[in-house]
Amino acid sequence: MPQADPPGFLEVQRAFAAHLRNPERNPPPRDVEPRRMRTYVRLFHRNIASFLDNGFPVAKSVLGADRWRGLVQGFFDRHASETPYFLDIGQEFMAFLDEDTSLDVPDWLVELCHFEWVKRSLGNAGPEIPGSGIDRNGDLLSGQVVVSPLARPLCYRYRVHEIGPDRIPEDAPGAPTWLIACRRRNDRVHFVASNALTHRLLEVVAAGGSGNEALASLAAEFPRIDPGRLRREGAEILGRLRDAEVLLGVRV
Repeated sequence: MPQADPPGFLEVQRAFAAHLRNPERNPPPRDVEPRRMRTYVRLFHRNIASFLDNGFPVAKSVLGADRWRGLVQGFFDRHASETPYFLDIGQEFMAFLDEDTSLDVPDWLVELCHFEWVKRSLGNAGPEIPGSGIDRNGDLLSGQVVVSPLARPLCYRYRVHEIGPDRIPEDAPGAPTWLIACRRRNDRVHFVASNALTHRLLEVVAAGGSGNEALASLAAEFPRIDPGRLRREGAEILGRLRDAEVLLGVRV
């Protein structure tokens, strides 16, 4: 009987990748020693699982080890990542949770994972805080306010910062949860409680201009708020945001 032609390079690659993703459903390439193939499978799964375990510890603890392991396996098996970088695996995992309609996961899980990913991503990388050209103690009302490039305004349906094994939400609260994630100059990531008005104020000052200009803009947007009260409370908010290093000061 004539022998079959050896598989082409791309065919071997596809079979190799399919077996790595799900060895129970996909046979290994014919020309790869089974012992070596098992080693590859174990290493790949262990590396991905370890990265996700470390990146989403609260989600893992709340779901439980078995359910979490099944979720990680589903990600490894079915999700086609668009980046080869390990630091982007967390973002790819969130895309998997958001896009795979076959998943049976709690409604709050995507938001919790996003909350954990923001904390990790701010701690691992990102632009540096400018070291010059900023007066940290300058007048935030008259000067051009500088927002930290490491500040992230966040809004969730659930109180994600309170979720844990002993505090699992049943339904979303009636009001959204507003937070600002920020990495300080000492590289520690922290979260600041916020609200809709503070988020809008931060958005306006980030576009450029002084605190006075931003508060005047908000007064026009929210005419039902007393202008004097808005100015007083707005000035206090700007000060608190500077203390939290969400605002770096004013531009020199």
